[in-house]
Amino acid sequence: MGDQSSNTSREVHALELEALTRAKAMGEINEECHRAEEQAVREFAARGALQSGTFGGTIAGIHRGRAKRMVDKEIELRRATLKIAPELATDTEFDKLLELTKATVDGVLASIPEHLRRRGFQIAVDTVKPKDVVEALGLKEDARREIEMLKREHALQIFPKEERVTVGVAKDKRKVWVVHGRNLKARNAMFEFLRAIGLEPMEWGEALALTGKGTPYNGDVLDQAFAEAQAVVVLLTGDDMARLGTRYAEADDPPEETEPTPQARPNVLFEAGMAFGKYPDRTVLVQIGTARAFSNVVGRNVLYASNDLRKRQGLADRLKTAGCDVKTDHRHDWHTSGDFDGANEGPDAPTADEHADADMAAFREITARLKGKQADTHAPEVGSPDDGQAQRLVKRGLLKPGPMGGYVVARLF
Repeated sequence: MGDQSSNTSREVHALELEALTRAKAMGEINEECHRAEEQAVREFAARGALQSGTFGGTIAGIHRGRAKRMVDKEIELRRATLKIAPELATDTEFDKLLELTKATVDGVLASIPEHLRRRGFQIAVDTVKPKDVVEALGLKEDARREIEMLKREHALQIFPKEERVTVGVAKDKRKVWVVHGRNLKARNAMFEFLRAIGLEPMEWGEALALTGKGTPYNGDVLDQAFAEAQAVVVLLTGDDMARLGTRYAEADDPPEETEPTPQARPNVLFEAGMAFGKYPDRTVLVQIGTARAFSNVVGRNVLYASNDLRKRQGLADRLKTAGCDVKTDHRHDWHTSGDFDGANEGPDAPTADEHADADMAAFREITARLKGKQADTHAPEVGSPDDGQAQRLVKRGLLKPGPMGGYVVARLF
């Protein structure tokens, strides 16, 4: 019963991780497609050919290519998921994957007429529909073949099997594997704290070396790390800035979805998901400062580190629960070792140039004015001081050049 429960937990976490990775990948593909559209508009506008059939075909082709890339990515991500949780290689899950790819194809191709209208294309959009029908059938058939191949790969055990390591008892209950991002202040604070409570921290590179392989699977690294160390501490620090794409934003989304918000590095999220999915009892998730949650399940298991003694005690207790040989009795250095509060800093360096305050005030005024007029383009006179200020706002990532001239806001109001 215990093994069945463990397998189910791993399946759930593996699919959660896949969904999160897929959302990020789809956002990147959509953004690249948007840039390709804008480039096409600029090129055809320069030639006065925005109403040409070639322009319509170019925009439609961009989105047909987007559909194929998305389908390929969905299958690629499932291949990676099956390496973590091979028990998901069932007919039911393969059928769900096929339905997902079909829905992706239908959704993207159905959006082509709207993209053409949004770009001012006046020729009847029905002219592109017959080609889209043929394209959809071809993409769906390609997806079906790829999924059938994936199914047979697993049936024939083509994927190299990971050599499982007995992980019931770690070699050293003092060792703790630390996964971290680019916030080295947080990394150093954690290392100092762990040493102060009698533990020996190790990093990803050490766990990698334990496998004895040049390019091991992440599953190999996890198993070897847990065979050597008693626990893994995953440091969640807001090193990146991320938000939901405006295409998918909804009216009731909270600000952390629509505004740029600190988020842990993708590799940290991936390794956290794998560790927590495979070894939840020996994985300790520690957050310093503000960072977007990446799973409701994981969110309920995060410790928030600070210099507060109660927070330090909570972290030490969690490590004890994970089986680590924690030593705090008759010791006091751990009360102050490791400056967690000092590591709590935003990912963006503060601006200190002479125009910073004025530019931010101007940006707020521009966005308020556009919102009041229900407009989307800020069009100062070329070469004017306002235009120079707009160019600085572009460099700050607050505005971007509009497709038909002027500037548009680079994020939601």
